[in-house]
Amino acid sequence: PACHPSTQENVLSEIIDWATNPSCKQNVLWYHGLAGSGKSTISTTIANTFRELRRLGTFVFFNCAHPEQSHPSKVIQTLAYKLGSVDQHIGAAICNAIDNFPSINDASPRVQFIKLIVESLATLTDI
Repeated sequence: PACHPSTQENVLSEIIDWATNPSCKQNVLWYHGLAGSGKSTISTTIANTFRELRRLGTFVFFNCAHPEQSHPSKVIQTLAYKLGSVDQHIGAAICNAIDNFPSINDASPRVQFIKLIVESLATLTDI
């Protein structure tokens, strides 16, 4: 669910300002809080906002009811899948990485991140 209108405006504004500021040196925003504090609702609202602007790469949620989905390898694989689904050039680069490293599922989370995300995105010149 997304935020109700006129709620969480300050938090949403701060996140949108951070994400749209090209001079910001911070590449990752780690939004955290207690269970039930509204993190997923805020994240959904942000994702919807940037999807409408066609600026959404991807996002992930962690759910304590499904800890197997929160393993670092699964998170990286999900990011790669979602990024590849957003843009055909990114998808092709990630597929190429998998073709070149068929055992990527068995690799450490660090290697998966480097191969699937960092190196794949580095091959792209204009996205």
